[in-house]
Amino acid sequence: LLAGLLALPAPAWSDQDVKDKGQAATQPKPQPRKWWQDDKYRSALGLSPAQVARIDRLYEEHSAVQRQLWSSLEESEREVSRLMAADPPQEALVVAAIERTELLRYKINERRALFLFRIRQLLSVEQHRKLEKLHEQGRSERGRSGHGHQSRQENEPGGRSF
Repeated sequence: LLAGLLALPAPAWSDQDVKDKGQAATQPKPQPRKWWQDDKYRSALGLSPAQVARIDRLYEEHSAVQRQLWSSLEESEREVSRLMAADPPQEALVVAAIERTELLRYKINERRALFLFRIRQLLSVEQHRKLEKLHEQGRSERGRSGHGHQSRQENEPGGRSF
């Protein structure tokens, strides 16, 4: 089940998005592509208007919380950097700040996985199989076009998202 969820070309963020603590707060987050609204995907999967509307609602609910979590993560990363730059740095404070930061990162990833699962629940088995096939085709095409060096999330048909 987990492998199937991770294969969904649904919205995704990666740890790579916040690699550099100093840049995390200054770099704008890419806007997600709503693959379920793409005519190619709707047609190939046979998504009903009701399914598209339900995924839209899930997305709107999910993205509002994710934006807040990302904002908190960026603030927490700035705090870690500030504490580490102190002279002398206090280990207990740095450790506590790192723990808060990693908990936020965990929550972001957990919510993303639940979002993918909830989308999966809206799809029939056949729609899910077709979606996986489209995902694999997209990965193969991108590999041939020289974009294989990018992260998995950047290459997914759904683009980057929450």
